[in-house]
Amino acid sequence: MEKVENLKKISIAFEAGMSENAMNLKPRYSEFAFVFGIGPSGITPFEVELTDKKVGDEILLLVKKQEYHTLFEHLSPPIIDLFEGRDEIFLKTTIVAVSSPDNREMVKALADLANHGGCGGDCGCGCGG
Repeated sequence: MEKVENLKKISIAFEAGMSENAMNLKPRYSEFAFVFGIGPSGITPFEVELTDKKVGDEILLLVKKQEYHTLFEHLSPPIIDLFEGRDEIFLKTTIVAVSSPDNREMVKALADLANHGGCGGDCGCGCGG
């Protein structure tokens, strides 16, 4: 079974809640995929939490709204809406798949990274785009 490591395509599923025992918030998109380890500053704090995990492994984080961009950096998973009216959420992340990205997926990931880095698009990250 492959583990989370640099240049792997990682598919994750999100659950969220107001407490660690109640995953009662529904993200608009419950799954998210990205290429691990291609950020301009190396791996993100969120990726550090995923390092060496395998399919089926889970992590539970208390995520503060003010730390969202620091935690995820360029990844910007589509969960920012979960903070509406809240300063923090518990986020349970499950590794769904780990694979080698094909050439098209790698090029798209790098293009998305370049676009986000200059915030030339509507990425929804809140960094000024």
